[in-house]
Amino acid sequence: MKIIFLLGVVLLDVTFANICGANEGNKALLKSIKVYSAGCNGCIIEGLTLTLHGLFVQCTTNNLDHSNEDDYDRGEAVFDDYLTLGLIEPDGGCLCAPLDGRLTDSEYTWTGSGSWYGTSICVEWFGDDVYCHQCAVIDGNKITDCEYCNGVTCP
Repeated sequence: MKIIFLLGVVLLDVTFANICGANEGNKALLKSIKVYSAGCNGCIIEGLTLTLHGLFVQCTTNNLDHSNEDDYDRGEAVFDDYLTLGLIEPDGGCLCAPLDGRLTDSEYTWTGSGSWYGTSICVEWFGDDVYCHQCAVIDGNKITDCEYCNGVTCP
């Protein structure tokens, strides 16, 4: 890990290898999740967990919620840190999960108050050669109809 000094502030240059460690099998590893929402009624407390399935591996996020921000009230929220995503090793979280650049049908659980109306999720991968994957969020806590995006970054 490099330490970079900028205006007297120490910044850590965290790279893929620092976060994920060795990538045995050269699988595409999960980098971030973008959640798209149509709205949230009565959502005093927000929170969402996702259980994502790849072809051979699954992962479960921690509670997806940025404190003091409206993540789910019409719009989009990006989760890309180990506090919200959880690390695949040792806790089974989704950051660095070797889902190999592809999602299959998965599940979500709304952990907040009120009613959340999600529209889709989009996953980005470490590396610059794996297209993002976007899925629909439907009633019944289902994530389905997953397909590749037209680029490496979520729309």
